[in-house]
Amino acid sequence: MDKNKRILIFSTAYFPFVGGAEVAVKEITDRLGSSFSFDLITAKLKRGLPSLERIGEVNVYRLGIGHPLFDKLFLAFLGWIKAKKLNKKNKYIFSWAIMASYGGLSALFFKKICRTPLFLTLQEGDDLEYIKKKSSFIRKSFLEIFSRADFIQTISNFLKYWAIKNGAESEIRVIPNGVDWQKFRKPEGFDKQNFRLNLGFHDDDKLIITTSRLVKKNGIKDLIRALSFLDEEFKLLILGEGEEKDELVRLSGDLALKDRIYFLGTINHQELPKYLWSSDVFCRPSLSEGLGNSFLEAMAAGLPVVATEVGGIPDFLCDEKNGLFCQAENAKSIASKIKQIFDDSNLRKKMVIEGAKTIQESYTWDLVAGRMFKAFIDLNIKNKNRKLNILIATGIFPPDIGGPATYSKLLLEELPKRNFAVSLLSFSSFRDKYPKIISHFLYFLNILKEGRNVEVIYVQDPVSVGLPVSLANLFLRKKMILKIVGDYAWEQGCQRFKIVDLLDDFSLKFKEYNLMVKILKRIQLFSARQATMIIVPSNYLKKIVSNWGVRGDKIKVIYNAFNGALCDLNKESARRNLGIDFDDKIIISAGRLVPWKGFDKLIEAFKIFSIGDDRAKLFIAGGGTDEDKLLELIKDLNLENKVVLLGKLERNKLMQYVIASDVFALNTSYEGFSHQLLEVMSLGIPIMTTRVGGNVELISDRENGLFFDFNDVQKMNELMFELFNDSVLRYKISEKALLRITDFNENKMFEELTNFLREV
Repeated sequence: MDKNKRILIFSTAYFPFVGGAEVAVKEITDRLGSSFSFDLITAKLKRGLPSLERIGEVNVYRLGIGHPLFDKLFLAFLGWIKAKKLNKKNKYIFSWAIMASYGGLSALFFKKICRTPLFLTLQEGDDLEYIKKKSSFIRKSFLEIFSRADFIQTISNFLKYWAIKNGAESEIRVIPNGVDWQKFRKPEGFDKQNFRLNLGFHDDDKLIITTSRLVKKNGIKDLIRALSFLDEEFKLLILGEGEEKDELVRLSGDLALKDRIYFLGTINHQELPKYLWSSDVFCRPSLSEGLGNSFLEAMAAGLPVVATEVGGIPDFLCDEKNGLFCQAENAKSIASKIKQIFDDSNLRKKMVIEGAKTIQESYTWDLVAGRMFKAFIDLNIKNKNRKLNILIATGIFPPDIGGPATYSKLLLEELPKRNFAVSLLSFSSFRDKYPKIISHFLYFLNILKEGRNVEVIYVQDPVSVGLPVSLANLFLRKKMILKIVGDYAWEQGCQRFKIVDLLDDFSLKFKEYNLMVKILKRIQLFSARQATMIIVPSNYLKKIVSNWGVRGDKIKVIYNAFNGALCDLNKESARRNLGIDFDDKIIISAGRLVPWKGFDKLIEAFKIFSIGDDRAKLFIAGGGTDEDKLLELIKDLNLENKVVLLGKLERNKLMQYVIASDVFALNTSYEGFSHQLLEVMSLGIPIMTTRVGGNVELISDRENGLFFDFNDVQKMNELMFELFNDSVLRYKISEKALLRITDFNENKMFEELTNFLREV
């Protein structure tokens, strides 16, 4: 999926202030970071915390001065200003409010001002009447969070009904919090006896554990009172801090239970499982619960649990199956249920097994993240001014060199700015790791996976990518747009099967060629016919594809464009960086080292040009099947000190070499529409190339470039001398080239492309 799908999260607090909601955000974003980009706005709450920090997959922006109340109010009423600024840059598909609190208010104002859809998560665990009283001074705005939300996710059915009661009108989906199963599952090698001993407990001690904030709603007073109804060997571990701590300590003293109750304070969440593994039963007799994540963690850790039948707890706890219900505010009932667990070993074992099963089947973070992913996608599709979901299937992608790589990168950067949700799958990431057939099959499987949630698949070649996508689309049934920038069968035929026909002739023939070439021709024709529509970058290529046997009305010509070949260096700086003498005469060429690029004849022409001139240099960037052949030719012509094969270069490095050069020469028998030439033109470097294919739609001879016939060594040599001897000519064609590329501007191309995609 596409990382340009950006979501802006509003949360009243975030790490290092950790509660169930904060943990949920991190667990979910960690798992969805490959599909979405997340920014989060929160209150600073404490001095010394950075205003911007990367936590996991989230960019965290903290607002305020470090004062809790001031920062919360600042977030609620002015946080939208920061959000608006970020949205201008990032174009969020929606905002995600974590609870109907200060962060929720900020998200509401952001929605009103920027018209960004609002995804609301309800995780409230406090008493709902208390929340109602707390929000009374902004009651109208508080209720508006519910009524204006575009999608509401609650962690329990209890909170779902609360949302409806508060005026929610959108879809409400119950997606509970989860548990890190691998983290909380008890390992076989854990030494429970030793850990208990280090805490000061013996084997015969019966340990009750509770993990919670020490606040009224968690019923810790009732749990302490219950201990007085249990025998001396029952001990209570209380993990957590809160406003009731002093009162709870006094209560334990008043009941003469100080020696049996251990207040351990806040325990690092990473260490928490060890305390659960060392205990015998988990109990929290809550007065209210949004869901009760601590119960789920205890179940995952292999503990039987005792809970009250309140809030969201009944969503996951089934009495006498995976836990026991006790009565709220009833110490005797709490004690009775705890004792029952110790008295009935069969029941205890059953609850442990069923508790673990409950977690694995419904409450792992992976499952939760998957459900959240679907909810996010559903909201995105539902939006009135929704983005068009598009998957770019490309054979190569930077740092690979080539037109499709450059074009795919441009799509990935620019389509999201035009209200498209873009994802990209490059075959090169499979091709470089796996052998043929297997790499294609894995790519096919990934297309099936990635293609499920898109509406359009934009395919960048008809064979290596086109075939697996065409087959996958038999199942996906998506709109498939195929971009064709060349004839793959002809390219492979020239490289591997001794094809000597030029492309125009090759595209019309079939029976004359061997089996492998015929197969390749069939594959690209199959992809072309499976496609809903075809895009080509030149009228020349439209003619070629029509020659295959494809209807002309199915082919759309959209010229390529680009956002400029960015290079901050001038020629002098580039040469200094690359170690090139300023007086050297530099000719550069770039492309795959394949027969139809004619590098051998270019080298021969350069040989004549460079005779007696030690300053003349020829750089060739790119890799390919002809590399060894060209190295041997360079050696045979004694040009080791003058001709350099640069190999594959990253685009920025290639642009440095181009800007450092005097002339760009491209001896090619075929070009569909050369993005490489556009880049060179934009850098002001004069071009000499062949009068073939789409080149004639880009260059006019002696206006913005110079033409020669393919492999015409004598003409290439003449043009090299002419360009280096005639500075006026070099200046003229460079300036005219800069004017010509304005006809292929990015806005024009994307306007045509986006209109076409939406029409399809």
